[in-house]
Amino acid sequence: MKKYLIGGVVIALSAAGLMTVVAFAQTAPTPMPASSGPVMISINPNGNALLRGTIASVGVDSLVIKSWGGNWTVKVTSATQISSPTHILSDFKVGDFAGVLGSVVEDGSFVINAEIIRMWGQRPDNDKDGIADNQDNDDDNDGILDVNEVGKANDHDNDGIADAQDQDDDNDGISDVNDSKPFDHDNDGISDSQDQDDDNDGISDVNDSKPFDHDNDGQNDDVDHDN
Repeated sequence: MKKYLIGGVVIALSAAGLMTVVAFAQTAPTPMPASSGPVMISINPNGNALLRGTIASVGVDSLVIKSWGGNWTVKVTSATQISSPTHILSDFKVGDFAGVLGSVVEDGSFVINAEIIRMWGQRPDNDKDGIADNQDNDDDNDGILDVNEVGKANDHDNDGIADAQDQDDDNDGISDVNDSKPFDHDNDGISDSQDQDDDNDGISDVNDSKPFDHDNDGQNDDVDHDN
């Protein structure tokens, strides 16, 4: 699913030469509990950082967390306060939602030295775009807002078959069991959540009334027999 961050990501150089990065998460129709908050990254001019996102990998002394702006490496030391069942880094699993309070390393690498890491568990993400479903305005990345497709919010290719029962979730002609990227409609190697033109018809999705219409004939590929 395409995510266009309202408010954007602001990057600026302060008078002291420090970089400020602020990202605000997309507004969701159903807000997350206050304890976990939205996906976000905020770095103030002093380098203090607040990060929330999904864990992409877990190392011996670090985590990689996917949030706005991409993947962020989080370094963990003996001084880091770990809020998890046994207070050790191995409690954290790929796919878990986590929050970090810390500071950015001053070498320009944007590695975050963690003061506190908090575990919030799993967050369902049907279209695998890194945005939890309860924050996502289009859970299946089919270009139709969830509020406008009651009962079909988990049908990625909008073919009337829920993804759980659909053998080809993105309708690219490759069965999901054989598809390394089951949400890559035009099979170009770029997942739909990152692809600016899901059907490869030369029209950007933001300007395309039918983003799953390869031949741009006004019929979505799932009903078009000559696409």
